[in-house]
Amino acid sequence: MKRYCKNCQKISEAEQELKFCSHCGTPFEPIGEPEDKPVSNMPPVIPMAQAQSAGGTAREEKYCAWEDKAHLGFFGALYETWRESLFNTTRFFRRMPTTAGIGNPLFYAIILGMVGVVFSIMYQQFWGNLLNMADWYEEFGYAMDPDLYDLSQFSSQMQSASMLFKLVLSPVFIIITLFITAGIAHLVLLIFGWSKTGFEGTFRVFGYSYSAVFFEIIPLFGGLVTLVWSIIMYVIGLREIHRISTGKAILVVIVPITLVCLCCCGLVISIMSMAGFSNF
Repeated sequence: MKRYCKNCQKISEAEQELKFCSHCGTPFEPIGEPEDKPVSNMPPVIPMAQAQSAGGTAREEKYCAWEDKAHLGFFGALYETWRESLFNTTRFFRRMPTTAGIGNPLFYAIILGMVGVVFSIMYQQFWGNLLNMADWYEEFGYAMDPDLYDLSQFSSQMQSASMLFKLVLSPVFIIITLFITAGIAHLVLLIFGWSKTGFEGTFRVFGYSYSAVFFEIIPLFGGLVTLVWSIIMYVIGLREIHRISTGKAILVVIVPITLVCLCCCGLVISIMSMAGFSNF
């Protein structure tokens, strides 16, 4: 009688009373397999978790192109991460490692953030020069009030200085903003008990979501497109890594954005009060 071994997947020619496989020594099941059952020569399917524990690669399950610069090169990894995160966002965050450190997403956010800052400054300078009355002084036939001319010229100089200041300090502002927004979002997750990963995972979502800042290259409406696309990426990323519903992810994203807006409004009001605008 042929007995089929489920452990080594071999067939043993044995008598009825034989209880152990002659190849591996595994006990046979009480009821033997049918003799005509097809035997597959394919190796058994090993779950991904077991493959990882056995030394197998996790590239198929957890992968981020930006963290594979050794194979893709700097610009290749940058482009692949940007493309995948923007246009295949769910798959990107589903595969993104959540415990691979914050250095890579932080560096990525600074690079993409600086691209947005550069284009924002360029457009600001363009519109500032176009609307600056001092630049049109000669065209007006020197009919402009000299005081108004001096004021326009001073405003132009201050604008150039502020743009240089913004360009130099932008990396610092990006880092601070990234930590604050990710920190508030993760605090909300902890409060409601929705956090399935540590702060590191939340930070990585917000860092790689800076891909949307690239849309600052669009004149006039670039800021709006960046804001909307960033919110979409935040929601999808938090939903995937913390395994929560879309509604919960939206709530987590709205809270830090609202708090940041309120803080900015409070700062503007405080500055106006100190400047004496409260008397108007």
